[in-house]
Amino acid sequence: MQFKRIKNHGDSQLYILTDDKRRIALDPGQEMTASEDIAGKFFAMYPSLVRPIEVQKTVNRGNVAPVENVYFANLSGNPAAPEMLTRRVPDHKTGAVIDEEYANPIKKAREAKMRGRLIQTEFTNQHGTFTKNERMKDLVFPPFQRTEVSPEDAFHIESMSSKPEGRLMKRVRGPSDFEPNYEWDYEDIVIYTNLMDDSIQTTSMKGLKDKAKGIGGRATLETKLAAVIAEAKHELLTRIFFHLIDDKVRLPTYEEFMSIKHPHQVEEPAESPEAVA
Repeated sequence: MQFKRIKNHGDSQLYILTDDKRRIALDPGQEMTASEDIAGKFFAMYPSLVRPIEVQKTVNRGNVAPVENVYFANLSGNPAAPEMLTRRVPDHKTGAVIDEEYANPIKKAREAKMRGRLIQTEFTNQHGTFTKNERMKDLVFPPFQRTEVSPEDAFHIESMSSKPEGRLMKRVRGPSDFEPNYEWDYEDIVIYTNLMDDSIQTTSMKGLKDKAKGIGGRATLETKLAAVIAEAKHELLTRIFFHLIDDKVRLPTYEEFMSIKHPHQVEEPAESPEAVA
């Protein structure tokens, strides 16, 4: 059986009835993989609203790698994002176009959740073989985390870019072999951060210790310092996450990192100055 990828370009739900009286709906902006028979019925009923999508086929020509999964990230919660944005809107009193400020929708970190894509599956009963729509499980994207998805889901996510949740999503660089995480020491994360972007403000260990000393309560200084370091580590990892996923940002190498963490020691002369004297 041949299948086609179709899309509803209208602003209302469209539907057709199959020969066995099943109702198949296509929501506004929705894409669907449908059998040629189902697609043909949509084309016939809604010739100006439902159109086929030409999907490029990936051909493996021996030494060409097959299509791989890709990574997406939820862009909300970026500490560097402005609190407010500006848009041009008409002033209903004067008719002039004015600047209006509004809260940046991606400033606050939040989970992005998108409905899964529709697929068509075949089933067989005593009357023959038929197709039916099934929706894949919802896609959930926590903030400050990459999510690996299939090429088919990537196509679905990017087709939703005009919707509020879709505007949070972006195809991003996948994890590298060497990048910081919560297992790293705070000072090591600072070294990596400074190598990547020295404009990012970091706090020295002395500054963290001073902050811990200023915290009241009965907890020991060691306990207070551990809490302060954990908070500083979280804030820094949150900030650099948006650099890690940006393929335009050059990431430090392990060798560069180690050259700062353990700089090469100058070899001692064969004889010390005292011995020469």
